[in-house]
Amino acid sequence: MPLFGQDRLYGSVLSAYIEASKERLYKESAKTGYKNDESECNTIKNADSGPEYSAVKAYIQHATGKTKEALKAAEELAASKPDNATVQLLAGSVLQSEGKTEEALALLSQHQGNLEAAALIVQIHLQQNRTDLALKEVLAAKKWAQDNLLINIAESWVALKVGGEKYQEAFYVFEEIAQAPSGAATLALLSQAVSEIHLGRFEEAEAALSQAIKQFPENADVIANMAVLSILSGKDRSEYVQ
Repeated sequence: MPLFGQDRLYGSVLSAYIEASKERLYKESAKTGYKNDESECNTIKNADSGPEYSAVKAYIQHATGKTKEALKAAEELAASKPDNATVQLLAGSVLQSEGKTEEALALLSQHQGNLEAAALIVQIHLQQNRTDLALKEVLAAKKWAQDNLLINIAESWVALKVGGEKYQEAFYVFEEIAQAPSGAATLALLSQAVSEIHLGRFEEAEAALSQAIKQFPENADVIANMAVLSILSGKDRSEYVQ
């Protein structure tokens, strides 16, 4: 029985990063005169605003459906400013989203202690089913990031992929995040629930998913996993299956 959204547990580091870093992104946008709005995508108010501005613009273009423009900009940035951390993360994400995996990895691999870039490399390798390379990236990052939360999360993504006794290790990390004052977000709760399901702890998984569905009643991954859990535990799933 598939656990819906499990791939996205390790496949959405960029969106999580953007959410956690909105203030920083908005400050960069404001500094360069760019707004996070589709209507602004065709207007450059400061032509000398630098690669950060261009990377933000490319990412927003991609998010608003202007994929061709975004891909072209990302490729140009990767060629001209590969050492820029913002370019690595945002242009790398656009490249990966458009199927340019090798180009994305080549760009991201040039990071110098960029936690988000390291985490994005991990999720790309997991999407490739290259758990060995994902683990290698995690272990390399832990040498300089030590107990950084993002790297711990990335290691937990790998644990979910490996399975077995690693499920328990992943659970501990996601439980800690979900219980933190600012940690009760969809990703943390869903990750915790998926870990619980794999461990056969259906009641605990239901508690986490119930909390998630109260906060995010329209989230497709939460609803789908609630349906899967209902099937596995022999409960009525009609509420979650239409």
